[in-house]
Amino acid sequence: MNGEHKIIVKLFRYNPQVDKQSYYATYEVPWKEGMTLLEVLNYIYENYEPIAFRYYCRCGVCGTCGVMLNGQPVLACRTYINRVEEIIVEPLKNFNVIRDLVIDRRSMLERTIKLEPWLIRRPKREALERISWSLGELDKFYLLMSCRECYLCRAACPAAEVGFKKPELTQYPGAKFYIRDLATRLLDPRDEDKQSRLLKLKEEIDAYACTTCKKCWEVCPREFEIPEIMEELRALIAKAGLGPLEGHKTFADYIVKTGRSIERQTTPLLEQVPEVVEVPDPVDEVLFFTGCLIDYRLQNVGLSAIEVLKRNSVRVVVPKEQQCCGSPAIRSGLVEVGRAQALKNVEIFESYGIKKVVMGCPGCLLTWKLNYPRYIMEERGRLPNLEVYELTEYLVKVIGLNRLNKNLGEINMTTTYHDSCHLRRGCGIWKEPREIINLIPGLKFKEMKEHDVCCGSGGGVRAGRRPVSVEIGKRKADNIVATNVDGVLMECPFCYIQIRDMLNQFYGGKVKVFYLIDLIAEAYRRAEG
Repeated sequence: MNGEHKIIVKLFRYNPQVDKQSYYATYEVPWKEGMTLLEVLNYIYENYEPIAFRYYCRCGVCGTCGVMLNGQPVLACRTYINRVEEIIVEPLKNFNVIRDLVIDRRSMLERTIKLEPWLIRRPKREALERISWSLGELDKFYLLMSCRECYLCRAACPAAEVGFKKPELTQYPGAKFYIRDLATRLLDPRDEDKQSRLLKLKEEIDAYACTTCKKCWEVCPREFEIPEIMEELRALIAKAGLGPLEGHKTFADYIVKTGRSIERQTTPLLEQVPEVVEVPDPVDEVLFFTGCLIDYRLQNVGLSAIEVLKRNSVRVVVPKEQQCCGSPAIRSGLVEVGRAQALKNVEIFESYGIKKVVMGCPGCLLTWKLNYPRYIMEERGRLPNLEVYELTEYLVKVIGLNRLNKNLGEINMTTTYHDSCHLRRGCGIWKEPREIINLIPGLKFKEMKEHDVCCGSGGGVRAGRRPVSVEIGKRKADNIVATNVDGVLMECPFCYIQIRDMLNQFYGGKVKVFYLIDLIAEAYRRAEG
């Protein structure tokens, strides 16, 4: 048909019987509204030449048609193609390739068998018995049993990529194995091999290599809250006396003894600032939660945050009795330590009678948003009477871009931005930092490749599985340097320290690392000359 739109499809091709190496073939495919990627592949097969790809049900149930589309794992039958100029289609990452888009699943099936995902009873029962199974556990069991076994989670996972490329560092295979093969059995009251399964979860799955970055959740057709499931499993490991790792225990011990997860080295932020920072004619008042790293390591970030709030006529109250949010303990499975911190902090912050809480650490923010409501409801039968915000979120959504103080001086620099996993996927905040970046005069912004892929610091991996953390971090450093920028911005203390260390270790500090809020504060100062 004249005038029809055609898309260019760059397709990964590889036939080991004739090809020495893989290559990309290019095809033109007529586009139509509502076209799926599976239809694109079938068009190429039927109109150009045979290509190898898998599919069966065509409705997202069987999980066999997984491929990479423009670098993201998708199910071909459920993915609609927009009116674009070009797409790139490749086999799922972190697998060996049999031919074209067909991956070799045999090693994964062998691994599943090794985990013994069937029901184990000792001894065999001869008569019917009553099973005690709560509705909540039963619902979760059936939900997890609905895993499609599509392996999109494995293809998206930075830790699984390390396991695929450098198995000497970790055997972590991706979420499917502990979701479908182990968690379902651990939930089943009939199963009598739970201790052995927990040991397999810790050692054969390498449960502590998961950064809880939620990339798996982002691509999962069933939208499983996989990081939360992992944290529940780590809690079971800890309860059984099999974990956590030594690095995690150190953090938890500090929390219990001092109220902070790390040791004091210099003067904490809480000792440098007054409890109340007054401003003339305040437009709002907030409580400021520092978090451990901003209080004990990155004090300048906290000073910048308070300065930016002050310059926008916000009265800031900094509770001096605040403690660690408990996230390091919760993420490693020591839930009761985290629960105790939640109770302490909520009681302290509610006592001020101010509802809004602003913080500069996404890990703390996620803990306040996700874990605190659950713990407070269980302990006190109500939700916390507090609203929590990340700083850029507060500036954009509460103060508002139209009311924001835009008296900012020039900062002539080319930058990129790293999305913290806890901030972007955990709390849904990614537009707001970029809106703030765009307000700074002279700042040139370039989006880097894989800007939302984990840096390797989260989930206790930096503390407990450092070699895995370094491998993931190097990939982030590679992408930053390849963007050809002067600096990289972020809004997370864990990411800041990790990325700074990786750039120093592998590139001699070629690209500078900045906390976004520090740059905003500097822009305000430059405006004053």
